[in-house]
Amino acid sequence: MNAPLSPVRNTPIRSLTGRVTDDLRAVLAFDARAALAGGGVTALLVVLLALDMAAVISDVLATAAKHLDLLSHDDAANLFRLDTEYGPSAFYGYAKLFAIAGLLALVARQRQNRAFAFLASVFFYAALDDSLLLHERAGRALAGLDTTNLFNGSFGGGLAEAAYFATVGVFILGLLAAAVHAVKGPDRPAVLILTGLMLVIGFCAVAFNLMEAALADVSRVAMKVLSLADDGGELVASTLALVLSASLARTGPADGEHRASRE
Repeated sequence: MNAPLSPVRNTPIRSLTGRVTDDLRAVLAFDARAALAGGGVTALLVVLLALDMAAVISDVLATAAKHLDLLSHDDAANLFRLDTEYGPSAFYGYAKLFAIAGLLALVARQRQNRAFAFLASVFFYAALDDSLLLHERAGRALAGLDTTNLFNGSFGGGLAEAAYFATVGVFILGLLAAAVHAVKGPDRPAVLILTGLMLVIGFCAVAFNLMEAALADVSRVAMKVLSLADDGGELVASTLALVLSASLARTGPADGEHRASRE
């Protein structure tokens, strides 16, 4: 008589496509209204998006004023550009990234869920990279060590920064993958959304920046559009991540929490 198959052998292996589809459904079903309800979260979203748009508009107006010779000194125009290092818009962006990292660290402690700790680490690195100009400095260092002339010129400088991001990106993607792997249950949609927003920020920082470098000597208009997409995209993505992080911190541990990180 044949022995019955073991339960393990009878259990179908879910395909990667099936898991991705389930995650997409969970993200689409995420209750944004509930996340924004109470605690001034909606007001925070409105204020931050208004500041994001103000930063973008200020950049456009400053650039136009500079090219129309309406300003007597370039520093006056550069002060309001999004890509000015240590300008008002830059400090605003740094503050948001540090705030996200702090809020996610708080959420990780509240919910005893290491997925949020992984995400906090990634956003903290992003804040350090932006505020300390790590990728710019690494790019210049690589260009200085280059003996092949590969990193010469504007596009070469962009390649050097991309090479740095490629190296660091292995660890960043590893942390994001660890966050997605570690979370289950009701917190999974929020972790997936925050992971997606971090990937958007990374795409803006790497892909758009490289395209800007490629068009530096070709088209000023195209370069400016890409610059706005780069810095403006980062601002909006970080605003959404900050608002979601604030909502999670406000609600505290969900019912039946303290389990995902221990599984």
